[in-house]
Amino acid sequence: MIKRLFLLFLLAGCCIVYLHAQQPVSSSDSLSVDSILYTGSTGNVYQLSESAYKKIHARLEEEVKKEAEKEARRAEKEAKRKAHLAEKEAERAAKEAARIAKGLTPSGRPQRIDRGIMQAVFIPKGQWLAGGTVSYSEHEENNLNFLVIKDVEGLGYTFNVSPYVGYFFRDNMAAGVRAGYNRTYLDLGNFNLNLGEDFNINLKDLYYLEHEYEVSGFLRTYMPIGRSKIFGLFNEVRLTYAYATGKNSTGSGTEYDGTFERTHSFQIGIAPGMSAFITDWSAVEVSVGVMGYSFKWQKQTTNQIETGSRRTSSGNFKINLFSINIGMTFYL
Repeated sequence: MIKRLFLLFLLAGCCIVYLHAQQPVSSSDSLSVDSILYTGSTGNVYQLSESAYKKIHARLEEEVKKEAEKEARRAEKEAKRKAHLAEKEAERAAKEAARIAKGLTPSGRPQRIDRGIMQAVFIPKGQWLAGGTVSYSEHEENNLNFLVIKDVEGLGYTFNVSPYVGYFFRDNMAAGVRAGYNRTYLDLGNFNLNLGEDFNINLKDLYYLEHEYEVSGFLRTYMPIGRSKIFGLFNEVRLTYAYATGKNSTGSGTEYDGTFERTHSFQIGIAPGMSAFITDWSAVEVSVGVMGYSFKWQKQTTNQIETGSRRTSSGNFKINLFSINIGMTFYL
């Protein structure tokens, strides 16, 4: 519309310029019958032939017609564009309604249900944690009989200590390192397995001692139980390397048979547990044994002559209630 008005003014201006370019008509000039008179702003009278007027008028009508056709085409194109957009929007709305009806997200995955679980802060970012677990157990048997096991005499113990330290780089999430030492000792003087008159196994002077050293990196996440600031659950992901040396022997004197072994092992797994604060900066933690995958390589030397090796891999995702660790953790 603005262009149309611009063209009208432009053509009208051209007519005025053309008229002003003509010589003014004096009283002595003879006027043609087919002429048009135009009075300028100065009072002068100009003569414009009818043919020239018709040409200008026809040109003006032609330009107006062309502009009207262009405007009509633009309006038609805009109408088609709006109709196309409306069609696309209708298709999108139909797909969205079908997706919502099926319970899917925009990516096509099942829509998650809002279970109202609050992301409360149990341990804030920037704190340090330090603690450890210690366990010790021993046993002693003297002429013990149990079912088919007879005349057991032995002594042994197991000791474990595992300190650790970590840093909370995010709320409820900490990363750290853990070290560990395990010592296992067994001295079995006599062991008799009686499965009948024709099958009887008797072992004497069994000795076993092992030292194991391990180091691991861990990532631990916490979640409070409800709105509690005292009780919380945690899960620890560990990557552990361990090195162990041990020796075992049977018999004595000329019947002595001894074996020395070295062991390398890797383990990746999880250790869930629960934490209960007893003060603002200390908590008692209970966790179960590590569940996951383990790989072990062993090399043996028997009587300093014979050699042997063994490689094992295993996966364990069972919770062992007889492998519960209790320890103290301090939050600084």
